[in-house]
Amino acid sequence: MKRPTITKFQKHALWIVPVCILLGLLIAMQYKQFQSELQQGGTSANYNTLSRQYNELKVQKEILESDIEQLEKQLNQSLSEADLEALTPELREDLQYYMMAGGFTDVNGQGITIQFDLPDLDNVINLDHFYQELVLLTNELHAAGAEAISINNERIIANSEIRLAGSAIMINGQSHRAPFEIKAIGDKDTLEGALSMRFGFIENARNNGYFIEVRKADLIEIPKYPTKPFFRHAETAK
Repeated sequence: MKRPTITKFQKHALWIVPVCILLGLLIAMQYKQFQSELQQGGTSANYNTLSRQYNELKVQKEILESDIEQLEKQLNQSLSEADLEALTPELREDLQYYMMAGGFTDVNGQGITIQFDLPDLDNVINLDHFYQELVLLTNELHAAGAEAISINNERIIANSEIRLAGSAIMINGQSHRAPFEIKAIGDKDTLEGALSMRFGFIENARNNGYFIEVRKADLIEIPKYPTKPFFRHAETAK
């Protein structure tokens, strides 16, 4: 088999993209630190300095995110048909499978959409309990055979975190508040039935005062996970 040719752009992209991502992570860490310090307050002079640095980091973060997105597009476009033809059909099929299984491609198929919310603002429900219900719902969907899940368009993968953060719930590093829209791709009847059974998730959630509605659909679209996870300690076992 002829070895695929790596173009000059691809060679540069192999290190440009990781460097940009690393710089983006460093700026994002500083950005979050300044965000925390701003919320804690301080003297007027310190506040003005932090505010200026915060705005500068915010601009740098947005520029880097745009650069990374553009580089990824160029890298994908640089993969010629010859490169793809160099892969055997089995390798192409394996690549597609692992990309989909890992959550790194957009997917669609039949499934269910769930609206999950507090019934009204006057009905005070402990947010910690609501967060636990959201995690439980995700686990129930996995157990029922869901092949892909998203919460407010955040793709849920093995590295996803769903955690309580003050008055919000963090998902994939993004802050979210109710209402929540959960999408799950899989056998729509099985998924709906798993949640609707007697003493099941829907019944318990409604008994606890939550609003929950499930709709079956023949076509549901779920976006890919936005970034690639970094492995600093784990490596392939030999």
